[in-house]
Amino acid sequence: MNFQRLGIALTGAHDSVEDRQEKTGITGESKMIKKAIVGALLASGLLGTPAAAQPDYADSIKADYDKSLASLWDHFHRNPELSFREFKTAARMAQELRAVPGMVVTEKVGGTGVVGMLKNGDGPVVLMRADMDGLPVQERSGLANASTV
Repeated sequence: MNFQRLGIALTGAHDSVEDRQEKTGITGESKMIKKAIVGALLASGLLGTPAAAQPDYADSIKADYDKSLASLWDHFHRNPELSFREFKTAARMAQELRAVPGMVVTEKVGGTGVVGMLKNGDGPVVLMRADMDGLPVQERSGLANASTV
């Protein structure tokens, strides 16, 4: 088997530094660059931080999802409405937004759009946007919550 053709270099303890560099393609300069990159990543905390570390609020989000967001997502997925025909979807979204204390809701923006405004004092404004329309595609997933559009 031609290991070099596969990008695999085999070196042995008896190989000289030059032989290893020739077989691996790694020179002293590229080793220094690699060390610099690894050092920078360690210094920045990217390599020292576990990738699966969960934020402090992960449990709260999971509780909200389990309490109501999962069933809401399931409802919207089962009952999609085509673009500019999202009347029931918009009404349900407005209902859900009104359940948030302090939320000011405006309906029929641009036809079927819904805007929820939650004020939180002085400071920057944060905008979140989402599409509510479904696509006219027959879902054949076989799942219980399959789209019915």
